[in-house]
Order: sequence, then structure tokens, then C-alpha cells
Amino acid sequence: MKLLLVSDTHGSTRELEAVLKRYANEVDTVLHLGDFEDDLTRYQRDYPQLKMMTVLGNCDFDPFKLTEQILQINGVSILMTHGHIRSVKTDLTRLMRYAREKQVNACFFGHTHQAFMEWNDEIFFMNPGSLGDPRYGNGATFGLVEISETGEITGEVVDYE
Repeated sequence: MKLLLVSDTHGSTRELEAVLKRYANEVDTVLHLGDFEDDLTRYQRDYPQLKMMTVLGNCDFDPFKLTEQILQINGVSILMTHGHIRSVKTDLTRLMRYAREKQVNACFFGHTHQAFMEWNDEIFFMNPGSLGDPRYGNGATFGLVEISETGEITGEVVDYE
């Protein structure tokens, strides 16, 4: 199972549209990790073969959607969150502690607009950075994650070109 991770598009969908077009036949699922999560859902009709999932960020307002959720893919438990409620701009301590408490194998988050990928305490953490609103001198980025049938997780942060 191959996943495309995006976050913090903030209404700038040109890059998102290009990435979806490029990877539509290579990935199975697209996860938007908040802040204008509806930027992704507008493409559901164009890409019916892709499963699309979103969580709300601090700039999203919908009382019927979740700010975080736990997914199961190929036996792998994944925490999907924007990260603002875990104070990820300060440090990752609260998020990492929470991921351990939830006993997940992977944690995908956004909010910082900075790409991050690390194994910590046998949990794979990835922030794909910002595709639509890069900051702090960073370029636009997104993430690709593969989960094998045996549950092995690999990933990479990709620079948008």
C-alpha cells in the first residue's frame, strides 16, 4: 500500500493538483493532514480510484470532521493528526508520548510547515511539510510512504519541483 501525504495547503491547490496528477496511478491513498483539508476533497471526483482521508487543522472548521484519527493499513496502526493540539511547533515530546500511549506504529502530522521524518521508539513519524504554503526558507514538500503486506514501513519526503 502506497500513501501520499500532504499538509498545510492553505488554499494553494496548484501544487496539490500537479502532485495528484503525477502520483494518481502509483498511490492507493492520499492523506491530508490539515489546514485547508477540503483542498484535497475537491479532487475526489477527478480521482475516484484514490482513497482520500483528511483531518482538521487549526485553520479548518467543520464540527462533523475529526482533528485526529487512527487508521489500520496492512496490520499497521497509524495516528493521523495535524499536530496543533499536541503543540508540535514547540517540540515533539507530547506527540511522541501520545503516539506511544495509543500504541501506533506510525504517526503522520503537519502544522509546522517543515518536513520531518524519524523513527523514535519503534514508531515512524513523518511530517510531509507544506505543499501549498512553505515557510522558513523551505520549499514545498510532500511525503510518500509505503506499507508492505508484512507491515514494513518506508517513507521519503519529496521536494515539489
